Amino acid sequence: MNRAYMWIMEAMVCCLPIAGAAENETERAMTGNRQIEMIDEGEVASDALWLTRYKFGPGLNANRGSIQVYKGYIFVAWYQGGMDNRTVMLSRKQMGGKAWQHITFPHRHVMFRGDTNLPENQRRGDSHNTIAIGICPKDDTVHLIYDLHAYSPQDFKDDYFNYSVSKKGGAVVSDAQWQIDIFAPKRKHLNPEAPEAAYYRITYPSFRVDDQGNLSVDWRQGGTHNAVMQFCTYDGEIWTAPMSWNKPTSGNSKGFYGGFKVFNGKMYACWARRSDADEKAGFLASGLYLGYSDDPTGTSAWYTMRGEKNELPLTDWEQFKIAAPVTSGERIGGGPNWIITKEGSFHGVYSRIGLKEKPSVSRHFYRANAKDTLSIYENNGVIEGSLHEIDDVLYLFGLEDGRPQIRAFDVETKQWSLIYAATGTRYKQSVITWDGDTCYYHLIENPQSIEDDSVPMRVLSLRLKSK
Repeated sequence: MNRAYMWIMEAMVCCLPIAGAAENETERAMTGNRQIEMIDEGEVASDALWLTRYKFGPGLNANRGSIQVYKGYIFVAWYQGGMDNRTVMLSRKQMGGKAWQHITFPHRHVMFRGDTNLPENQRRGDSHNTIAIGICPKDDTVHLIYDLHAYSPQDFKDDYFNYSVSKKGGAVVSDAQWQIDIFAPKRKHLNPEAPEAAYYRITYPSFRVDDQGNLSVDWRQGGTHNAVMQFCTYDGEIWTAPMSWNKPTSGNSKGFYGGFKVFNGKMYACWARRSDADEKAGFLASGLYLGYSDDPTGTSAWYTMRGEKNELPLTDWEQFKIAAPVTSGERIGGGPNWIITKEGSFHGVYSRIGLKEKPSVSRHFYRANAKDTLSIYENNGVIEGSLHEIDDVLYLFGLEDGRPQIRAFDVETKQWSLIYAATGTRYKQSVITWDGDTCYYHLIENPQSIEDDSVPMRVLSLRLKSK
């Protein structure tokens, strides 16, 4: 058994009650030569929006890139409830501090575009319209892209693309200065020199920072089956114009369900696709894909895992296919949870696959470094969550039965073992980010009734530290 995993086998599963926890309350569990420390960073707000009328699901908050950690601060972007409010908010707190500080933006969730002719009290929210936070280390600016789902001016004249940026140094101003006036008025573009249409039909923005301190964003332009993935980069002064990563071709309509991440100085993409024929069959995923670029911005040539070179924009995705994540009669709703480890291994997991009339299964796709063979493990302890590597051990942080859990992977047995489980409050939805060896959960509590259109929202952190 590898030494990095030995302490996991000695782990004590901790049951930590969270309900009613006071701010900054800390609980600890000993796991061999590690200490798992749960810190309650407090209730961000008691009135986060929960959609009681919705398209595509009720969970608009605690979704995608809604939490960031930067220079000792936690940042959370959210919509305030209830259904007649829907205001965009940005909250900040020092780690271990006592109070969350809030900024209210002059923007309300636009709701589902198919309901614009309905009375206000009948319109439904759209859970795709999440808020993404980016922070640039070169100038400490805070960037928000929010409330969009493939819109053009015909849908919402002034709200088809929503971007707000702070003044330089905005991320680290004092609490007294944490006010709306540190942000410029909302813009409908990143780069004013780019054509206006470059910002039409945008969905799923996601930020990242490269080793040089540049802030990048990617998003999908277009609809489900004609997706064009694009990149923009901010160097501390100006955004580049959107650059297309792929170019759909006739008869090759497909969707991109996955994401871009930087590991070991390279940008990787891992995604599933859904073709029109797949959609008619019940959203059956037709492939799992993996590729990389030696350029961490992703704007140079891309390679298959066999080393085949492709210039941008990509026109053929099929050569990047590494597996079929589902079999006939099964279906998934999106892309995999995935990671490239420091040694170069690929892990991609789906926690729930199946149809309503069949039990769900989980699958774990594993490709060892410098090997083309892909191994597939079924029901090996995977849960829904996010992967993260600490000191050569791969962890899966997530929610199980609505409560935070940590599982660790044994490279010899190929099993995920439970090493930490919380009890108490159940949460409906979560987004996770990391800072070193600490995992931060942005969490929405369960509504108490079907009429609840505002719910409590918390941030919890789980730290794995040496004794």
